[in-house]
Amino acid sequence: MKTIFLVIPRRISVRYILSSDFWNELKKVSDIRIIILTSIDDVKFVKEFSASNIIVEHIPMRDGKENLFERLNRALRSYLGSICFDLETLNAKAKMNGKVIWLAYRCLVKMARPFLFLRGWLRWLDVYFFSLLFDKKYEKLFYFYKPDLVFVHSVQELTAVPITRIANRKKVPSIGVVLSWDNVTNKGEIYARCDQVVVWNEIEKRQVINYHDYQEKDVFVTGTPQFDFFVKYNSEIPSKNEFFEKLGLDKSKKLILYTTVPERIGGDNEIKAITVIHEAIINRNLTMPAQLLVRIYTKDDPSRYQGLAKLSDLILYDPGKDNQSLSYAEVDKHFFIQLAAMIKYADAVVNIASTTSIDAAIFNRPVINVAMDWQRYWYETSHYKHLVNTGGVKIANNFNELIMGINQYLENYLLDENGRKRIVSEICYKVDGQRGRELARIVSSHSALK
Repeated sequence: MKTIFLVIPRRISVRYILSSDFWNELKKVSDIRIIILTSIDDVKFVKEFSASNIIVEHIPMRDGKENLFERLNRALRSYLGSICFDLETLNAKAKMNGKVIWLAYRCLVKMARPFLFLRGWLRWLDVYFFSLLFDKKYEKLFYFYKPDLVFVHSVQELTAVPITRIANRKKVPSIGVVLSWDNVTNKGEIYARCDQVVVWNEIEKRQVINYHDYQEKDVFVTGTPQFDFFVKYNSEIPSKNEFFEKLGLDKSKKLILYTTVPERIGGDNEIKAITVIHEAIINRNLTMPAQLLVRIYTKDDPSRYQGLAKLSDLILYDPGKDNQSLSYAEVDKHFFIQLAAMIKYADAVVNIASTTSIDAAIFNRPVINVAMDWQRYWYETSHYKHLVNTGGVKIANNFNELIMGINQYLENYLLDENGRKRIVSEICYKVDGQRGRELARIVSSHSALK
């Protein structure tokens, strides 16, 4: 019997791996034992995912818990790569911090390239020195279970680093997933380096090869299981009448969906944009009667929006308040059905540089991106710049452009439709409900399991 270490660092990996068809397909593989390594310390989790050939082992969450040497090593690797390759994302972030910081960054770019070779030395130090010193409690897992293959979701998780360091040192084959479309250029160095990497699309594949020193044969393009849910649960999306009635929306009015982002991205302009849209509704500055639904991002702070709660024609929705007594799979199913319904019935979607722009493109719903003050630089980052270049979103550089864009889409939602199709084909790769199965096929067909 072959053994797989399945590294599930945190809750989001449950949603995209264990609640997806990847998990259903992997469990069908005969003569394997699956060891789930997770920081989730929950009796319900163990009960839901354990079986005769599936064992759950707890590993500590490592966010903010690296020692000084590990933190310095990782920071040096990340900044060396980002600066030497002059990644657009780091350049944009430097601009956000003012002209002096940006000029200092441009000087570093000119000087850093000769030192790129140090990144390889630092990687070696991480695997063959730091791992021997700091990963002894994880060594016991390898000694006891003797894994044939390590699968990690995702490669940017610090919690997975000790597992992949030991796997690299012991020559245990490993496969890692890049969680999101922005991770390859936005998160710096791949922290949990695996032998092979799975990415969303051809854009990310080129980035992994060019910036992270992978060979083409070791990078697989599969799309992402997270969009499978829109296909899988399509028939269970409530009707527009049912959805509007459940949320207290007015069926006679157009629906504007605003999806928030974390405060570090949205800042005060998030609240200002919502307020401007609401004032346009109340003052009848929109071409059609409308209402505003604000979906609060799961990692956002809901208290930021308390002042909006009593406004007319505005509804706040916090997905974090959904029924958490359900199983993990049921919670995730409800999450995607609600998200799908909101986007499907929206006449316009507004956000600040959010992945929800991709969700909206899948449903062919028009998107306006708010780009004011320092936030305009988010649209110069490596990942979002490509999305903007598809022509599938409107960029609002001020509040007048925001209201103008909403009005244009209320009058004709098919505007920029071809750009949205490009977003789906170029960034999502495929939205066919089969991405989880394809990922499972890559793992189950690995030579280490033969």
